[in-house]
Amino acid sequence: MDIHKKLAAVAAVAISLTSLYVAGIRLIDPLLLRPTVFGLAVVAGILNWPLAEEFNARGAKGALLWAVDAGLLAGTILACIRYIQISEAFEEGFMFLDMRDIGLGLLAMLTAMELTRRVLGWTIVVICGLALIYMVFGEYLPGVLGNAGYSLEQVVSDLWLSTTGTLGTAFGVLTTLVIVYIVFGSIITKSGAGDALIKIAMALAGGTRGGAAHGAVGASAMFGSISGSTVANVVGTGTFTIPLIKRQGFSGRFAGATEAAASTGGTFTPPVMGSAAFLMADLTGTPYLTVAIAAAVPAALFYISLFLAVELEARRTRIRPVAESDRVRLTGRDWLNGLMFLLPILTILGVLIAGRSAAFAGVVSILVTVATAFALNPELRAKPLPLLEGLVAGGINSVRILAIIACIGVFVGVVNSTGLGVKLAQIIGGLGREQLFLSLAVAALATTVLSMGMPTTPAYLIVVLTMGPALLKLDAQVLPMHMFILYYAALGAVTPPVAGGSYTAAPIAGADPVLLSFTAFRLTIVGYIFPFVFIFSPEIFLVVGDPAWSEIASVTLRSVFAVILITLGLGAVGRSAAVLPLKALAFLSGCMVLFADPMIFGPGLLLGGVALLMLRSRTAATDETTAE
Repeated sequence: MDIHKKLAAVAAVAISLTSLYVAGIRLIDPLLLRPTVFGLAVVAGILNWPLAEEFNARGAKGALLWAVDAGLLAGTILACIRYIQISEAFEEGFMFLDMRDIGLGLLAMLTAMELTRRVLGWTIVVICGLALIYMVFGEYLPGVLGNAGYSLEQVVSDLWLSTTGTLGTAFGVLTTLVIVYIVFGSIITKSGAGDALIKIAMALAGGTRGGAAHGAVGASAMFGSISGSTVANVVGTGTFTIPLIKRQGFSGRFAGATEAAASTGGTFTPPVMGSAAFLMADLTGTPYLTVAIAAAVPAALFYISLFLAVELEARRTRIRPVAESDRVRLTGRDWLNGLMFLLPILTILGVLIAGRSAAFAGVVSILVTVATAFALNPELRAKPLPLLEGLVAGGINSVRILAIIACIGVFVGVVNSTGLGVKLAQIIGGLGREQLFLSLAVAALATTVLSMGMPTTPAYLIVVLTMGPALLKLDAQVLPMHMFILYYAALGAVTPPVAGGSYTAAPIAGADPVLLSFTAFRLTIVGYIFPFVFIFSPEIFLVVGDPAWSEIASVTLRSVFAVILITLGLGAVGRSAAVLPLKALAFLSGCMVLFADPMIFGPGLLLGGVALLMLRSRTAATDETTAE
């Protein structure tokens, strides 16, 4: 390993250990913690992804690019040191910025944007660059969107030294909470628990028609909840599950699409759900356990739809359950190895229920993971190096999200300083309460488009900070509104034409990525429709407001029926002239059942029942033998 990679690994371990220390032992002043972690992230990120390697440069060009990286490193470290020295005095109004402070602050923000470009691409960088331009030159814009204009000193004070800018609230949540769970996901993966989880899921689903596909759905739901990343989940489980799904007789396109869809759902499946859920808890002032409980029923409905879609595809292509002699068989050792995954998850839930913080629950779960792995995995006892690799991997994965959130902090600072969010809220709020559905549709579209080119968390943050105030002004409740945006931010991973999860699954499946992405989109269509229920029937969350059990039961049962109807309407149950109108009726009635108005969902229930009965009789007599 090159020396710069080793130094990057050291910085990554320092990031992991710092967050574990803060979460489990002792708090550190945010004015010291945040710039320290940011400085470590810049060191780890620039040394792990240097410009010279990116452009494969040697000789004089390589030396020049290394000089650029050295300048970014030195300048950002000085900016972080200066931040620690002056931030408290600056907040109290006893400090004025000189040109050195302005220059270092601008360099630190530009470094955050450059590091984001290296780990993600240009999308967020362009958005934040446009926000900076708007802040400085907004005085020349006409109308309500114009601002008073800001000097460079104001830009640095508001975006770098402010607690609402680059190193603001979201960055603080990462340093004290989210990184703990990123490290947890890396360590539990290195412990060997992931392999045991996949094997158990495959064995339990072996007797169903879907077989390996149903097993992949279950494994990806659990694994994705820990990783919080669709792409990481596809890579982590898909390399094993997709070949098994194909071997059972499913097409490569369907196998890859199933894995991509299941991996996407993991990002909004409790108990962990990924970094966006922790930020949601902080932004809404809601305990994380409440957020996890609220997410439970919607996530279950998403997977009910996916399980049914797999079953329909298996029936259409006449796939039979795997022969008993060929099924994955579990031994006592497999069940014991499954404890390496189960015990840490139960630990998280137990610590949360006991009233301790989510950060402390993460630290305890890591300790339980290490102890369980040492007790049950003899290979790990002989060679414990994978646990250190877990700390390195957790730190490097944290650098990606730290860079992105620091870059997003520039955008957040602009929104807060210029009042852009309030201005948008005034514009949209002027449409009136009756336009809530239209505003939600705009927010859904904006979130989905953004999330095609970036991970779930930044897309969620950008939309919730700009359009969130407008939706709240139109009487949307806080937690349902945040969950609404989170779903569309996650679903961008399987939304054509830019679908990161689908494109990751395509080479594993040996399928065309574009066609695979459209199949994944069809499999997840319930996820695009169902979030509107969050706003108009928040009883689905169980813990929002004070709903009666009769209300909870009504909306839950109707939602299950609607999910079945919508999945049948879009699922592979035939394309004959006799069946297509019935599928359209099932889809339409399913959408009607989701409405809160009895005058709409009542007829929908009736039409849906008719559609189900007729589909059952027609498809039983239809010979569908060709695959998609």
